[in-house]
Order: sequence, then structure tokens, then C-alpha cells
Amino acid sequence: MKNRHQVVNQAWFEERGLYSKCEFEDGLWLYTFFTLVGAGLIFAARLVPQGRYQSYFEAAANQGLGPTLWDAIGLPGILLLGLTIVCPALVNVGRASKALLEGAFGIGTAMTGIILGGFVIQAPDIYLNKGIGSLLFWGTVGIVGLSCIAMLNLGTWCLAKLPHANPRFSIWLGTLPAVQRILLGLSLIFVGIMSFVTQA
Repeated sequence: MKNRHQVVNQAWFEERGLYSKCEFEDGLWLYTFFTLVGAGLIFAARLVPQGRYQSYFEAAANQGLGPTLWDAIGLPGILLLGLTIVCPALVNVGRASKALLEGAFGIGTAMTGIILGGFVIQAPDIYLNKGIGSLLFWGTVGIVGLSCIAMLNLGTWCLAKLPHANPRFSIWLGTLPAVQRILLGLSLIFVGIMSFVTQA
């Protein structure tokens, strides 16, 4: 009798195309790059002499701190991914989902760098004006917050790699009963809609 109990581990995710070490490492590399770009905007806004260029970098950094922009790009990407899972034949919808989710990933990673750079710039002032206790408190809050942002963005990167860019995922999706596939896709669509409704 065939054992129906399956161990859900890294191999289980890899077999179904839900995880790829290579793609995850690519995401980490890109995350580091865009984070440095975001931090660079903050440092440029602080170090460039006052004038037109400083105002330019300050405006760019302020615009990069826009979670609304992430939502406007990322949430449609999640909705389209859900639609692709419901109906895998919609190849162009899958491609659009991939493009939107990768765009949201880029925005989110740049935002990480802007937040990190802002904290590094302000850390000496926090220490001098409020002491080491306040610096440690805000440092802890920042680490927790940035960790949450990193998980969200890396999750977005992984989602972007699912439709049509990952043959193993497409094959696994084809083996699922239609009911399970539809429920999975509708669940993603529901999450996207609820995220939009709660933030509107």
C-alpha cells in the first residue's frame, strides 16, 4: 500500500517548483543591490552640497518610501497570479503577473535601503540627544521591521518566479485536481482583494 504521508521539506518544495536555491540566491543578490541603491539615495541627499542635486536626491528618497506604490504594483500581480493558477492556459496573464511582482520586488528592496540608510544617518543624533537606550530600542524596532519587509519582498520574488518561468511548477499545477487548483488560485485572489480593501 502506498504511503500517503509526505514529508513537507525543502525537497518537497523543490520538486514542485515552489522553491529554487538558485533563484532564491539571485533574489538575495538583487535585494542587496537595490538596497544599496536605496541607501545611496539617502547618503547622496545628506552628503551632496545644498542645491538642485540635493533636492533631487531628497525627492527621490521620499518617493521611494511609498508603500502605496508597492501595493499598486504588487497587488495586481498577486491577483493575476491567482488567475493564472485558476486557468494556466492564460500565458500572457502569467507573464504580466511576473512583470508586476518583479517590479514590486524592486520597489520594496529600494525602500529597504532608504529606511536603512535613514536610520544610519540619524543614529548619531539619536545617540547624542536621547542616549544609548533609545538607540538600541529604535535599532531593535528597525531590525524587526526590516526583517518583515525582507520576508515580504523575497516572498514576492519567489511568487514572481512561479507562473510559466518555472516548468516544475507548471507540471505540478497540471497534476492537481481542478478543484484544488481553483481553490488555490481563488485563495490568492482573495488575499489580494482583502489586502487592498483593508488599506483603501
